[in-house]
Amino acid sequence: MVKLVEFFHNSDLPEKILPPIDFDVAEDLVVFMRNDPVFYRKSLFPAIETVKSTDPIDTTALQNVVAHGLGKYCEKFQIPHPKTELLTDADISSIVERLVAEEIKGEGDLNESQSLWDRIWNGPEDNFDAMMTAVTAMYARTRRNPKSVPDQYMTMLKKQFPNAKPLDMRRAIEKADI
Repeated sequence: MVKLVEFFHNSDLPEKILPPIDFDVAEDLVVFMRNDPVFYRKSLFPAIETVKSTDPIDTTALQNVVAHGLGKYCEKFQIPHPKTELLTDADISSIVERLVAEEIKGEGDLNESQSLWDRIWNGPEDNFDAMMTAVTAMYARTRRNPKSVPDQYMTMLKKQFPNAKPLDMRRAIEKADI
């Protein structure tokens, strides 16, 4: 009888057999670097500020931070795979390009959320004044039951302004002088 181990030299056998990775490490790493408060404050934000201060964009600081972030990511989530197996140099450069595009140049998903925030709190792109007038008129009609008034206002505003965002309607209810 022959053992399977006898067919191979000891150097041919891997020390550990690890399960395959079933998620996008690059995407997960970007989310980790942005959402981990300690890593963001101590590593990512200073690197972004360093890259912003260079006139021709020099991304070596961001490349170092991404490599450091991969180590912290593996440490925090106890990922036993070798770092070279998780991300290639091409993956690291694509992460750096994405960070430069979104954080420094203002392109991508972050720019859309910024404009949404500006639209909600700073700019009356919609009928905000008309919504406040409608809320004041509704208050005059529904003074009888003050506990259900905000919910009634939301329902009535949804009927009158179907394209308005709920946060805009809540803001109109709060700002209306009633």
